[in-house]
Amino acid sequence: MNELDQIVMLLSTDWFLECWNLLGLDESRSVRLSIQHGCRRVVEQILGSAKSYWNATFSAARLGETETLLRKHLVASKCSKDHVELILYVGRIKDDRQRDLQMVHQATYQLVLFGEETSPMLSARLIEQIRSTWNSYSEESEILEAAFNDRSSSWDMEISALTTDIPGYLLDHALVITKIRKTEMFFRKARQILEPAEFNIFTKALISIKPKLANSQVLTDLL
Repeated sequence: MNELDQIVMLLSTDWFLECWNLLGLDESRSVRLSIQHGCRRVVEQILGSAKSYWNATFSAARLGETETLLRKHLVASKCSKDHVELILYVGRIKDDRQRDLQMVHQATYQLVLFGEETSPMLSARLIEQIRSTWNSYSEESEILEAAFNDRSSSWDMEISALTTDIPGYLLDHALVITKIRKTEMFFRKARQILEPAEFNIFTKALISIKPKLANSQVLTDLL
């Protein structure tokens, strides 16, 4: 599934409506409902006459029209400029970047969970700062799984029917992108509260846990 199509379909659902903060989208309910309505119109454009998502057109022209239409609806909804760009950014995160960001998430979570046992180079005080900052962001999996399992609206059923061969497709995508966004938001906050030397030690600890991160552009971007 195309990344932009994924975020459009996800934001169109009722079950995800109260989970937008996991992406860093702290908009009022009225704005969220307006965006949701707009995304449903974009879903219609994505599908055209297709009854299954996999039978939709994936031409460059259609994808370009989808992004243009989405931006139009986001602006019309009074969504903040930063959040317009954030939604479009999430819709452009390709698989390789998703994979590397998930690796950063896994390394950070491992460090938070096991502390000095995982990385002796970190002091107890630094680990506690990292842990406290990480835990200030909601644990996405429990929230999303509960919301998805409680879905009941006709629109949510229609969206699920578009990928009947993979019933939990959008939930899987939501789990991935919320982990990514938690990681990005955490790093932004960590850079603010940690001293440069402490932040440097922290990133070295992540590389010691996941050596592949040493050559990752994603980690460089986060720094």
